[in-house]
Amino acid sequence: MKSEALKVRALEADSHVVDRVAGVTTRTFVGAPLDLARVGREPETHYGFVHRGRVEITSGKRTFPVFAGMYFSVPGDLGLAGEGAGFVVTKRADRGVFLLGGPVETSGRLRYIDGCTDSLLLPPCTRGDPCLNFLHVPPGIHQTPHTHPSLRVGLVTVGSGWCESRGRVHALEPGSLFEIPAGCEHRFRTEASELRIVAFHPDSDFGPSDEIHPMLNRTLLPERKKGGQPCADFTASSQRHS
Repeated sequence: MKSEALKVRALEADSHVVDRVAGVTTRTFVGAPLDLARVGREPETHYGFVHRGRVEITSGKRTFPVFAGMYFSVPGDLGLAGEGAGFVVTKRADRGVFLLGGPVETSGRLRYIDGCTDSLLLPPCTRGDPCLNFLHVPPGIHQTPHTHPSLRVGLVTVGSGWCESRGRVHALEPGSLFEIPAGCEHRFRTEASELRIVAFHPDSDFGPSDEIHPMLNRTLLPERKKGGQPCADFTASSQRHS
């Protein structure tokens, strides 16, 4: 079955729904308020980025200022107001945590394909959960064509370049919002300018679990052994006795 085509659009003049795909709703905001109340009893989390200006987000009874270059995740109800512009992705059946971060750095901390770099801005709470990433494409990069197993929603924050997919060339500039459907082959290309992109992933193959997480991994418990040897790592011990 052929995948859907890549979409690129500019931030619009009003807040509105951009698209709904497999439990993910993408909205833009440009100086207009958003009032996102949870629908039904299923949990949901809102992941967002402020591209320019300033907004105030309300969660519960508290309000927080968020400036250009900052990002956030808000579980449950979200209120957003102010003159800023950016995007919000709502993921249904997701029990995220409240986080504010930023500003985004100028390059990624992790190696990615073809000389690009990546940083994990909002990591998955548990293995498989959504995450928000920063992708840096330096000048003069022609990425290898590739696909992803799930949707990608991204916003160009700095620079210019192109995204090539299915014989079409999509121009990218600051404020370009794109959606790459699962399985859609594409690649980014730059010439004289870099590209900085904030991208939402609705899932991951990475993250902590009940069996592996920093608190557990770095907890050492005494273990009785022949010969009186004192300690062993708890997880290694558990694996030996399982």
